[in-house]
Amino acid sequence: MKKHILNTTLIASLLLIVLSPILSAREIIKADNSDELHVGSSWVGGVAPGPEDIAVWDGEYSNRTYDLGEDVEWYGIDIRSEDPGGNLIFRAGNKITLGAGGIKSAPKRTTTFNISIDIDTDQTWEILQNTFITQGDFSLNGYTLTLLGGGTKQFKTKPQGPGTIIADAGGFKLSNGGSLASDVDVIVRNGGNFSVDKDVVSPTQNVLVNSLTLMGGRPVGITSSSKSDVEIINQNAINVCRNGQPRLSIYQQGKFHTTFWSDSLNMEPDSGSFVITGNQLGLFPADVMTNSVNVIFNNPPELSSTEGATGTTTLGVLRGVTANYDNSEYGIGLVTYDEDKGIRLLDFDTEYTHTLVDGENDGNNVRLANIGSAPFYEYITNIVDEIEVVVTNLVYESQTLTNYLTAPVTSVNSLSLDVSGPNGNAGVYLAGDEGAVLRLNSGILFCRTTGLSRPVADEDLMLINIPLDFDGKQGFILNALTAGMSNGSGPALQLNVSPVNDGGEGIVFAGNGSSYLQWPAPTMFTGPVIVNSGWFRITGGAGNGGIIPTRLIMYGGSVQNHGNRIADDADIEIHGGTLSQKGGATNSGSGAHETFRNLFMTGGSYSCGASGTSSGATKLDNAYMSGGSWGITRGHTVTVEEDIFLSGSAQINLSGGDNSNYRASLVMNNGTITITNSSEDVEWIPIHLGGLNYENRIPPRIIFRTSEPAVVFVGNPANTNAAVISTAEGLVNARMELNGTQVFDIGEGPAKVDLLIMADFVDDGVNEGTLVKEGTGTMELAGSILISGSTSVNEGEIRLTGSMISPVEVATGAVLGGSGTISNSVEFVQGSAFRV
Repeated sequence: MKKHILNTTLIASLLLIVLSPILSAREIIKADNSDELHVGSSWVGGVAPGPEDIAVWDGEYSNRTYDLGEDVEWYGIDIRSEDPGGNLIFRAGNKITLGAGGIKSAPKRTTTFNISIDIDTDQTWEILQNTFITQGDFSLNGYTLTLLGGGTKQFKTKPQGPGTIIADAGGFKLSNGGSLASDVDVIVRNGGNFSVDKDVVSPTQNVLVNSLTLMGGRPVGITSSSKSDVEIINQNAINVCRNGQPRLSIYQQGKFHTTFWSDSLNMEPDSGSFVITGNQLGLFPADVMTNSVNVIFNNPPELSSTEGATGTTTLGVLRGVTANYDNSEYGIGLVTYDEDKGIRLLDFDTEYTHTLVDGENDGNNVRLANIGSAPFYEYITNIVDEIEVVVTNLVYESQTLTNYLTAPVTSVNSLSLDVSGPNGNAGVYLAGDEGAVLRLNSGILFCRTTGLSRPVADEDLMLINIPLDFDGKQGFILNALTAGMSNGSGPALQLNVSPVNDGGEGIVFAGNGSSYLQWPAPTMFTGPVIVNSGWFRITGGAGNGGIIPTRLIMYGGSVQNHGNRIADDADIEIHGGTLSQKGGATNSGSGAHETFRNLFMTGGSYSCGASGTSSGATKLDNAYMSGGSWGITRGHTVTVEEDIFLSGSAQINLSGGDNSNYRASLVMNNGTITITNSSEDVEWIPIHLGGLNYENRIPPRIIFRTSEPAVVFVGNPANTNAAVISTAEGLVNARMELNGTQVFDIGEGPAKVDLLIMADFVDDGVNEGTLVKEGTGTMELAGSILISGSTSVNEGEIRLTGSMISPVEVATGAVLGGSGTISNSVEFVQGSAFRV
């Protein structure tokens, strides 16, 4: 076999072959005249927009009323002037067919489209501010229209289906003649708002929806504020997804009535808080009383196990749903369902009891309310009167109750705790003898605080020192903070004893209040802890038992894990929200240790440690990420025993270093980082390493000690952009440390460079590092390759744009190229190539 060896410094230049860019839409600027929009004279340059062009309004115009003159096809519309000189009006007559560019509108003025609009593909309308009115015919043609931006998207016409409208941000309003065709689905998510505002006095008006889905963030399903009676008809289920805190809000003006009809209510498994608000909601039968609202289902929702008669304390309640009579964001109590009135609040006077009766199993809905500054104790026991006197005379600061006799089981249907101001010393406290349990037959605990401050940091408004028994069902704890105390300022709810008897279904936490979970290990329930919303601090028993026994699942909210509170064989699953791993019982990252089994992420964020502290460490087996962000802070080390899988929009971030030896480290012990480029034609950064501006300090690093391939890259036929392992600028570049021979197996895609690595490569300080390139794809090395061992290109191409001090061998069929510098020998085996 013939070999060519270069023993001198090689400086090679690579002439990049640039792929032809994907055709981008041409922008055609509107001229300041009133010529019809289909003719060239109406536009700067004398050429009218076509199907591949974006029609742009850029500047201030003296002519702001337009006619099309003929039907036109445009790729999109961009009204980018904040003030075009006044309102823009497109007069009726003719039709625009819009392509994938959709509409982007920035003016602080109102824009009104009286013309007809068809869309011929899925698209986005981003209305940044003010109001964008559609009054002409509008057809979805089977496609999806996503509405973005903080402005109001107002339809005074009926969007024709089939198709889907997604209100992702800002307002989506139907007014006057605005309604929906029977085959249009509506999804409201994140910060979106779907409203009905019939602002013209008229007879009863109907608004039709094929299906209504509420998901993510804090979307508002329907806000109705009308000058006529309105019937809103949802032909299928109203779907409440498990992420976010959706609200169905219907406010009717004084002499009118609104009824929301829906086929059924579909609450996703593990779903959290769904708030229904409306003036005089469900107090009267539908259509009987003005200034009132009804929410009625053709197939009534299933209530809890106890279903007493109306006006009794054993009435069934609806899991996960709360309500209010005003247009507020939060519910004030649990709800039930009447056939003629629909959804309604339980009556505080007649449908709750207000005391816990020790040892009874009466199936009541119990509401313990305290208003004012004196603490209120409920103590469940069957012990002697003398000890009861001791309990009732405890001062506020004495919250620990131990060493008492065993009390019998006490059961209720649901439990509501309600604490309100004006002072911060009000509270509701539950405790019991060892062995006592409080059984919730429905599995429902509702907590509410309002109008409170917290003058003393460790005062607990709702303290539970007795096991909650969920009667073999999934527990549901809704902690609603309506006013007064911000999340994180202290626990509105504190659970000091592990719940029990969840039937393996776990516990769902919802609402927007703050909670402390700090029962000692071992945990006495067996299912997952599921967080939909709210603020949580996990400060319970450490050790292998932890207080999260099998799985922490997050769809939203914010969770602070204070030091090894998750069982070693448990999993973490994050779809939304923020998980922060802290140290001890404080917010520091020092000592922020955690060991668990697997990490699954499709969204949200996970942060390990606190920046600038030491001794924090996380150990896990595998990580599977198709979305979300995993942050490793300065001073924290994450060790992965097996594999990491990255795809979609997932990203791992290692924070930058400082003038200390605290650095973020990711250690791969026995497995592979598999990077699958599944994004469509966008640059993706699956791993980002921070920078360091102190030359004598260790930068962020990834350490490979694995006998498996260190990195496997899977290309994407639909993406011509490189995936990038990026580094931040600094005097010292972030690095990858190689222990022994480490293989980078790079698959091929249409991108000129499949994987770009900007980090340096060094030995790990224990063994000499050797780099082997496998796979038919191209790997670009933009950092300094400083390993003591060799670099081998066995397949595909290494493109060097940084520098290298190791000897290089290029195998048959493989390629070495680039504009970088190699300060060592380069061996080309016959059939290999050097690309310039």
